[in-house]
Amino acid sequence: MYAKSLGTDRTIAILHKLKLMDVLDFADVDSTLSPVTASANRVLRYVHDVKDVATFLGVDQDFEVVELKVGAESRAVEKKVSELKLPRDVLIGALIRNDEPSIVRGSTQLQADDTVLLIAPPEQVDAVRKDYFISESPEL
Repeated sequence: MYAKSLGTDRTIAILHKLKLMDVLDFADVDSTLSPVTASANRVLRYVHDVKDVATFLGVDQDFEVVELKVGAESRAVEKKVSELKLPRDVLIGALIRNDEPSIVRGSTQLQADDTVLLIAPPEQVDAVRKDYFISESPEL
């Protein structure tokens, strides 16, 4: 709004909290950028076609990107992602259910046979796999 008062033709807001998107409907903002959504969209674009997802994410060597299957006996079955209490540095970046990719939110409830894209430090991947998931997806 301030930029518009100075005569700027177009304004762009960088939005880190998607909950604030509705607020921007009332502001005089022309476009919004969300790093979170942009990253998730990039993952989803390549998740079925690429063997080395980390390369496309631009993730450095401090993280691994692993595709995991939610097993029927897994602790994650019928849990919301927010209820999993994953370690701080671990992120579920995308979900594939019935061959349909989607962005994961805290309210997303995992089901048996879902495939998740896990982004985590290498030293935490095995522990998270054992604690929450049964088997690795054979696709990657």
